[in-house]
Amino acid sequence: MLINHDLPQASIYYISYLILKKVGKCNTYVDLFLNLKREYDINFRLFDLSLDLLFMMNKIRVEKNGVIICL
Repeated sequence: MLINHDLPQASIYYISYLILKKVGKCNTYVDLFLNLKREYDINFRLFDLSLDLLFMMNKIRVEKNGVIICL
């Protein structure tokens, strides 16, 4: 699930990388997803799992107003 050898751009690690690249340019959870969806055509399930991974690794933080911040 973490690494998809047949389709590496559909792996959680790759999508986490994309999220970290975009997190400064998009403010909220929805903005970030829509921006990545438009540019890379990712699905919501992998996006959410990737955010969970980054949160558990202490790479991102979600503020009270819903803004995602890269640490």
